[in-house]
Amino acid sequence: LAVSTLTDQSREALAATASKPVADAAFAAKQGELVGPVRGSLGWIVLRVTALNNVPARALASVRDEIIATLRTQKEKQLLTDFTGKIEDQIANGGTFEEVAKDNGLKLETSPLLVSSGKQVEDETYQPNSDLQPLLAPVFAMSADDDAQLVPITADKRYALAAPGDIVAPAPPPLANIKPLVVAQYKLSQGYDKAQKVAEDI
Repeated sequence: LAVSTLTDQSREALAATASKPVADAAFAAKQGELVGPVRGSLGWIVLRVTALNNVPARALASVRDEIIATLRTQKEKQLLTDFTGKIEDQIANGGTFEEVAKDNGLKLETSPLLVSSGKQVEDETYQPNSDLQPLLAPVFAMSADDDAQLVPITADKRYALAAPGDIVAPAPPPLANIKPLVVAQYKLSQGYDKAQKVAEDI
């Protein structure tokens, strides 16, 4: 025999852990009564009801806003699931990125050329926004021939249909595009060399 103590059990929770007959028998008993043996999911069970916690019913008016909020959340989640499912089906059936976006009224946005960290080679001050950041890893894992895919921006709330655009092989940027940066780095290097020479002469 194994002895255990269960606390704060609802009928549903007890039915899930033991069995429905056990839960029905326990909730039909009075405080202090011995119940059983009743067949549970793992064998026969004898239990004693040591305490009852009666939760008073709440008036409908007092929980109306809570019920509405819960139903709204459930409805929004279901609509999002249906919408994303439709998009995935269209892609699986051969729809292109542009076709699927247009058919579903999605706003098309194209980022500048970026490296996998989200930085721009020609603009060190560029920072990807909070919507673009979650797309970097999935998109950089894709090839030019891969289908577009849905990427969560905010789980269960916001998604983006993403696909790689122009894929540029790694190469040094044109000097004309980065000349100010090169000049600045050169001056910095020259200044360091002069400072080091002064330090050695002292």
